[in-house]
Amino acid sequence: MQACAQRNSFGGINPLSVDSEFREGKLTEVRFTISLTAFDVLTGAAKERLGEPTRVADSDVQTRAGATLQNKQITWERPTMVLTVDKYGLTIDKGMAVLTTPQEKARKLEELEQRKKKGAKDF
Repeated sequence: MQACAQRNSFGGINPLSVDSEFREGKLTEVRFTISLTAFDVLTGAAKERLGEPTRVADSDVQTRAGATLQNKQITWERPTMVLTVDKYGLTIDKGMAVLTTPQEKARKLEELEQRKKKGAKDF
């Protein structure tokens, strides 16, 4: 069991969950749900391995109870991969890391833009 946990570590942390996405039979994205304490460890390992991030963004996240927390999103863009780490993921008790290809990132951004345009027409 210990060897399995070590083998599945990513950036010095053991993710809470791992999801992957395939397109046309090829792996295009891996999503890691991480603990809040893993954020600093993972981003530190990424800085050591990948150098300085391409982008660092801070944004406010509001809970259902009305509390406001500051989220931090750090991104490393390289020719063959994009790594984005968010302090808060889909919930305020877990973070998220996404490892994808530049092509898949561009495809998803284009898809989002198309949905926005379609949504505006539906108004």
